[in-house]
Amino acid sequence: APNSMYISLLLTGVLASRTVNVPLQTRDGLKLGAWLLLPPVAVDDPFAQGPSQDVISNSLTSRPTVLFFHGNAATRAMHFRVQHCTTYAARFGVNVLAVDYRGFGDSEGYPSEQGLVIDARAAWDWAISNGANPDDLLLVGLSLGTGVVSALGAELAREGTFTT
Repeated sequence: APNSMYISLLLTGVLASRTVNVPLQTRDGLKLGAWLLLPPVAVDDPFAQGPSQDVISNSLTSRPTVLFFHGNAATRAMHFRVQHCTTYAARFGVNVLAVDYRGFGDSEGYPSEQGLVIDARAAWDWAISNGANPDDLLLVGLSLGTGVVSALGAELAREGTFTT
């Protein structure tokens, strides 16, 4: 797991003005670590110490949001994962919610197949409860994350929440 100094270094400067820690709660009672990264166009002050709640709410309600699920090794703080998320945000003007599964990074618990789907659902539910439109959510998974988003998509389709 990355130490907090490493995470702080990644989120300093311009990224700090548009990134916020988002603690997620799963339906089975675990706390997961996640970051919400806003696109550069969402933030007026590139030197602010994190976006205000109004800026976050406005961005979630007015822009698409990528739910980003990483692969098996390491955490959301891995340099190439941070690069993926910052690129999505900057190039496509989207919000990115990057989640660490149970047992990864600063998330509680131990990984399991069903647990990872519960974790993904916690990210979906957080985005919706904070103003994101389900039609504007994009599930993105890399490696192990492709299985996670497939299972989440299937669950949402069974509920009629998500269509392909």
